Formats: sequence, C-alpha cells, structure tokens
Amino acid sequence: MLTEKKFDTGIITINYAEGSPNGVPLVLLHGGTARWQELMPLITELEKDWHIYACDARGHGKSSRGDSYCAVDIASDMAEFIKHNIGVPTVLLGHSGGAVASLGTAAQIPELVKALIVLDPPVFLREESLKSNPVYNYFLGVYHIVTQQRTAKEVFSEFFQGIDEGGIRYLEDMVSVVDPEYVKTLLEDRYFDGMDTQAVLKKITCPTLMLYGEVEKGAVVRDSDVEFFKAHIPNGKAIQIKDAGHLLHVEQPAKVLELISQWLKN
Repeated sequence: MLTEKKFDTGIITINYAEGSPNGVPLVLLHGGTARWQELMPLITELEKDWHIYACDARGHGKSSRGDSYCAVDIASDMAEFIKHNIGVPTVLLGHSGGAVASLGTAAQIPELVKALIVLDPPVFLREESLKSNPVYNYFLGVYHIVTQQRTAKEVFSEFFQGIDEGGIRYLEDMVSVVDPEYVKTLLEDRYFDGMDTQAVLKKITCPTLMLYGEVEKGAVVRDSDVEFFKAHIPNGKAIQIKDAGHLLHVEQPAKVLELISQWLKN
C-alpha cells in the first residue's frame, strides 16, 4: 500500500509515495509534465518485492516549484532525497526526462545508487534541439494548456486519436499542476544546461540498464544514442523493446517488468 509523504531538501519539498518495506529501496522518477502515478503500471508489481519511493519532480504533481528546471537541478533533488531520506544503497529508475535526471543522480552519489534503470531517455537533446523531434509539438500544446491559451480537450484530441473524456480529464489533471516554467525550459532547449552528458555517464559506477522503444513508434532513443550510451557508461546494457514507443512502461509493462526483473537478478 502506498502512502504519500513530503520531504524537504532545504530548497524544495518533494512529494512522494512510499510503499511497504518489502525489500531494497527502489526510487522511481516520472517523465516531464507527468507525476509519480505515471509509473503505476510498474509500481503495482514492483512494490511486492521492493521498498518503493515514487517521487514527483520539482514543479510537478504535489512537489513544490523551483527557480530552475534543468536536469541537473532535478538530479540534485533526488540525490538529497536518497542521501537524507533513505540513506542506504538504492535502485533508481527514471523515465524520459526523469531518466536523464536519474543519470545525473547516479553520477553525484555513486555510493548510494546500486543499480540504475533508464526508460527511453532523450539523450539526443545533448546535441539536438527539441524542435527536431515530434514531441516538441506535444510539449508546446501542454504549455498552451498550462498558460490557458488552449483547452486540454483541444490539445489532447489532436495528439491522441479516439481519446475519450476520461482520458482527457486524466491528462488535464496531470499537466494542470506542472509549472509552466518547466515546460518553457524544455521548449527553449535548456534542460541539458550545465550537464556534460559524456562526463556524467563516465561517473556512473553501478550496473545500468537502458530500455528503449522504436523511433518509428514514437520512442526518442536513436541508434547513435545507444552507441553513445554503450561507449561512455562503464557498466551499461541497452535493450530495445519492439513495437513500443516512448511510453514503453504503459504500452508494454509486462515486458518492461520482465526485463527489469531478469537484469536485477543477474
């Protein structure tokens, strides 16, 4: 059973959901403009064998807002959370923008991250503009929602064909509490500011698993990004999930859980 709690880093207050102490701590961090509940397709099964901590990133969900929203900021938040709220070696899992921040966290506190799992991280942003990817239009639509320029129904009906009223309400509830400044950071290509991705990867000492989908299905990890990951992370493994897009944990949760479970046992 999950219970929502708060943790004050001294800079921001992190909202998180904690499960029963059923095993080693496992911290989860959602993608950009989402919240911890985005990872429920994984949490439901993982909480049986792990001590779950599912966090809302700064400016998302019920966490407080910050004065900066780069990946390095969120990485530092998570490092503080793990150091001072958990205090023992932890498994860390992040999706999308949360995966990038998780890479930064593992580089900051290698002694406290015993294993790292990143789901379809947009590391292409280290060298390309977000405008080069179709996801730019989605984030622009979200920005229009949170700044009240367009309605959620208008935006989400464009991006998700056949979405029903319940789906629109779910997404609206999720994005309505996102700080517009976070979305602006993405749109202005500032998310990677202050982050030397190559140097970060080389500092990660724990076993690291990257799961990614197919670009043709909406995933954001390119072949060149896989090669970059393998070349610079000392103990990394990359596995593609066929017929999955960027939300691979929603589209194929059973496969994601199977691969995570197998990898963590080795």
